[in-house]
Amino acid sequence: GLAKLKKLDLSRTQITDAGCATLGAALDSGALPAFEYLFLHAIPASAAAKAALKAKSYFKIYAS
Repeated sequence: GLAKLKKLDLSRTQITDAGCATLGAALDSGALPAFEYLFLHAIPASAAAKAALKAKSYFKIYAS
């Protein structure tokens, strides 16, 4: 599984607000216990969707 995943780079992908919400729910559920870093540069998701992920204080997010 993904239990050992620490970094995820979704930069320059087509992740949307719905994708950010799904990722946030997965992180909240504990599905990725080792997760530390998320990269979301140059994606079409809204600033609000990115901010919602940034608000999760248990990992670092880098977005533009």
